[in-house]
Amino acid sequence: MNNLSNAELTNMYIGGLKDDDGPGAVDEIGFIEEIQPHVLAQSSLMRFIHNGNDYYGANVSASLSVGNKLKAYSGLGGFVARLEDCRYELKTNNETNEKTNETTCTEDYTIGLYPEVGVLLTILKASVGIYGRYYKTYDDEANEYGMMGFKLAYKF
Repeated sequence: MNNLSNAELTNMYIGGLKDDDGPGAVDEIGFIEEIQPHVLAQSSLMRFIHNGNDYYGANVSASLSVGNKLKAYSGLGGFVARLEDCRYELKTNNETNEKTNETTCTEDYTIGLYPEVGVLLTILKASVGIYGRYYKTYDDEANEYGMMGFKLAYKF
């Protein structure tokens, strides 16, 4: 029986989700591990496409699961992500006709919560799965995204 103090994060995964309307997506790479019997923990680095911008951040989740080689799970997660948007402009001084490059950078953050459901099929050291999340994000405004995706994991 594993417990959190001696759990080894050896199941690395890559995953991708797409929202039902088209403008949002999540790409992630991280770890998924059964830390207790029937308890899965996940953590990942992510790219979250939100309101037409690419945010980069991290998410964590915990889920209850049933099954062995074919494992169904359901749980809750959260994330924090950051946007750094830099734009380059060529400006011309009308009096001297000099041209200068100016860089304007803005920074924005978004946080979110999500329930997640999924199914993982394990064959030897590899696992493939489908999963869905319903994101509720908070930045300047609240947004909601239903997303479905695919996950591939490998036990090292």
